[in-house]
Amino acid sequence: MQHRNETRAFTLIELLVVISIIALLVGILLPALSAARDSARVTQCNSNVKGLGTAIQVYLQESKQVFPGGSFNGVDIKWYNSCGKKGNVAALNAAVGSLTEPEDRVLNPYLDLTEKIGHCPLDKGWGAGANGYDSAFDAFGSSYVYCDRNAAQMAAGQPIAQDSMWVIEGSRESEVINPTRKVLLSDMIIITGRSASDPRNRWHNSTDPLQVSAVFADGHAAVIERKIGAEATVVPNGNLSGPNLLMLSQERYY
Repeated sequence: MQHRNETRAFTLIELLVVISIIALLVGILLPALSAARDSARVTQCNSNVKGLGTAIQVYLQESKQVFPGGSFNGVDIKWYNSCGKKGNVAALNAAVGSLTEPEDRVLNPYLDLTEKIGHCPLDKGWGAGANGYDSAFDAFGSSYVYCDRNAAQMAAGQPIAQDSMWVIEGSRESEVINPTRKVLLSDMIIITGRSASDPRNRWHNSTDPLQVSAVFADGHAAVIERKIGAEATVVPNGNLSGPNLLMLSQERYY
């Protein structure tokens, strides 16, 4: 006869059933949790570029409505140094050359949490570092590309620059025909030379076309699809004059 104060133990079969149910629930919930985490990271990235777009709008107000261009604090504004921190020289692509201090990054004076806002939480990497592949943020100090021209291209009035993207660096805000469609700054994976087959470049998703967070000339941010293949590289249409080329800044060349 069993006494009332005796504790009944689980049988082995009951324990196995409970463990199986828990394992099943974990298997069901993990993909949903992973998707929710990635969605939150996309939201954070989009929030970052929105903040960078706001910084550009403030810069315009203080700079006679001319988009950042040329140099800032004596440092050439390049595609990789508009915001963020000083990069890691060990991880830098040899073609980039010099590093840029945080105080010499043109948008940093207008930003809080300066370094953090320059980092996409989905940033998987760029090039080979001492410990494998560093994130673009670690390598260059920023996960984001500012569509820029070099000094010679600006002096010549040439509006086509990094990876054949049409840019408006150094131009007046009034010269943008359709500011809601002109990309100013985006995830570094917008650069057309970044292969979609490389896992490091598939920040937001693992399929083509790549998802990219971007901010436009009117200051709004959106998640867009990066064009691939022949559409990713823009070729100038003949010998157009400067004003005619500026009209092309309305197009989404990315």
